[in-house]
This record gives sequence, C-alpha cells and structure tokens, in this order.
Amino acid sequence: MKQQIQAIAFCAAMLGFGAAQASTINYSNSNGVNQNIAKFDQVYSGNYTDSALTVNFSSGSKIGFQFGLDAGKGATVLLDGNTVYSSSSDIWWAYDWNHPQVITEMFKGLSAGAHTLTLLWGENCCNGYNSGRFTVNGGKTWATLATANLDSLAPVPVPAAVWLFGSGLVGLMGLRRKQVGTEVAAA
Repeated sequence: MKQQIQAIAFCAAMLGFGAAQASTINYSNSNGVNQNIAKFDQVYSGNYTDSALTVNFSSGSKIGFQFGLDAGKGATVLLDGNTVYSSSSDIWWAYDWNHPQVITEMFKGLSAGAHTLTLLWGENCCNGYNSGRFTVNGGKTWATLATANLDSLAPVPVPAAVWLFGSGLVGLMGLRRKQVGTEVAAA
C-alpha cells in the first residue's frame, strides 16, 4: 500500500512539471535603462536615444505584432535572431494604429514553443511614446503587448502529463496484480 501511495504522489507531482514558461519583456536604452516591464504601452524612450525591446514568449503557429514608434533613425525587428523588418527612415505613428508607419509583422507557421522577438529603434530628436500589441487571429482583434496577455498564449503540455499519469496508473495496476497473485499463492 505504501508503494501505491508513493507512486500516486509521484505521478501527481509530475503533473505540475512542464507548465508553460512565463513570458518576459525587457526594455533597455542608451541612457542606461535596463528593466523588465509588464507591458510595452506608452513607453517614452527619450530624446536622442537608441532603444531595445526583447520579448520572450511561447506560442503556437500563428501570431502577429504591431509597433507604434517614434523612431527618427528607423527600426529593426528580429524574430529568433532573424531580421523580419528593417528601415532607416523616420518612423512616426502619430498615436494611430491605422497609420501607415505602424510596423506590422504577421508570422504564420511558427513552431510551437519558445520564441524571442527583438525590436531595435533610435530617436534622433523629440521623443513621443512607443507601444506594441499582438494578434493571434490575423488582426481581427489585438491585445496590448503585456506579459499577462502573452502568458495566456503559452501551450500547456497536457498530453505529456496525461501519458505520465497514465503510465503511473498502469504501474499501480501491475503492483496490485502482483500483490493479489502473491496473496493467492500463499493461501
């Protein structure tokens, strides 16, 4: 009986492992700022400042991002280290998500799991605020680029947990049969 309880406790504990990794957003700039932030919304980077945003997230196959920037020196967007957008032109979104200078990148066919999105931009004069958002349905709806919103995307590895729990139950049934067989032979 003690072995059965230990096996059940082990299986239950293993169900808690493998939970989705939390998303992170880090903002840094040439003025010495380097901090994890909860959301990238209305962030002032500063006059004459180069900035970097690093977003670590887990996602399924389809996600899109938009960035509204004040970037007089342009901007570059990388996904998992690969450049997906780059411009050295003056970018100003005028606080309007429908503005033609909003950077929009849609990714289809991403492998499930962890990804890193990097945004680099520079402002050469008068600073305005910068924001980001994302979509998982092709732009029908958008959510603020925030760790809480990104965490809701993370796939939970339920099949692995189910297999582990199932194999534990099969093992318990085997132990029980062995005990029953031993008891019958002893009688």
